[in-house]
Amino acid sequence: MRLWKRRFDLAILPRWDIDYYHGSFLAYFSGARQRLSYSEYVKTNKHKRNNAYDKLFTHVIMDSLLKHEAERNLEVIKFLGGQVKNVNLELWPDKNDDNFVRSLFEHNNLSRDSFIIGIGLGAREAKRAWPVGRYLGLIAEISKNKNIKIITMGDRDEINLGEYIEEHIDECIRDRVTNIIGKTTLRQLACVLRYCKLYIGNDTGIMHIAAAMSVPVLEISSWPESGNRFSDKSPYRFGPWKVNHIVVNPDNPIPPCKDECRASKPHCIYR
Repeated sequence: MRLWKRRFDLAILPRWDIDYYHGSFLAYFSGARQRLSYSEYVKTNKHKRNNAYDKLFTHVIMDSLLKHEAERNLEVIKFLGGQVKNVNLELWPDKNDDNFVRSLFEHNNLSRDSFIIGIGLGAREAKRAWPVGRYLGLIAEISKNKNIKIITMGDRDEINLGEYIEEHIDECIRDRVTNIIGKTTLRQLACVLRYCKLYIGNDTGIMHIAAAMSVPVLEISSWPESGNRFSDKSPYRFGPWKVNHIVVNPDNPIPPCKDECRASKPHCIYR
């Protein structure tokens, strides 16, 4: 009721998928005179789970076409009468972030002109994470080119993955692999990515940060090409946006998975 008293002018719920977290009610109880969301009828299963939710809004967008989620957010702006002049992602590291990168590079014998490849080792869901042992093999293969430098990236929950690479990497290429997992803020990480020529990683937030910094992306995905393209795991909806990219994914799921990977550990991503 505290929100209701505020009487906001506008509340927007841009979620196209099922509203699992009751954001629709939050929008309604904000007391906003205008309330906008995607209709419950955009997907059959959304109508089943969010039946009558459209009544909580003054305006709903009916769009069932397959689109990237960034494009859907832009559609909200257009619906409200706004003009979209630039569709690219943006991030804004500042001078302090650049100073951090300068110090990092000096300490690890890296140059901004080096051919640097960023590699993200982890993922929020285990099934989305290509096993670290395979990344180890990939790094060894890439490092046959002595001009290439590798920076492994991730958050604090993935520190063990970076330590695994450090412990198992061949001694002859150890000085060309820099581990910054859990050692940066998001803006510092974005600034590091600015100097990468390529990013390789799973379906994670770092992948989107790389795209925002205009870095070409190679995404390793557990989502099968034969699967439902409307899935919230689908790179057609959540892949790298407006940047050169390649998605490496299985043609088909591994049984017993059917439409997409349902495992609690790396499974279909092996195919």
